[in-house]
Amino acid sequence: MELKVQQRTLDLAQSREQVQALAANLTSLIEEEKTRIAREVHDVLGQALTSLKMDVAWLEQRLPEDDSDAQRSTPLREKTRAMSQHIDATIHSVQRIASELRPALLDDFGLEAAIEWQM
Repeated sequence: MELKVQQRTLDLAQSREQVQALAANLTSLIEEEKTRIAREVHDVLGQALTSLKMDVAWLEQRLPEDDSDAQRSTPLREKTRAMSQHIDATIHSVQRIASELRPALLDDFGLEAAIEWQM
């Protein structure tokens, strides 16, 4: 009877170790996926938004500056400025989302610093 209890205790300990190893592996996989998604969000959306911002700046530079067409160019200038501001706000949102998915602090300074940063 004692042998069966010892065997069950041993089996239970091994089972716990396996569960802990699986949980650690799962956590690692989740963190890797969050890092991949954060990089992709930052890189792909960041590049697209930067390109769009450059296009808006190019357009704004080519709007007429003379007073002969002031009524038409002023609203266009205001619109391009508003678009540029909206792009800037979206870029900041992308940076925030990427950072929330995977703070660079976590990789650079570790878990403790990342937790302090979140507070």
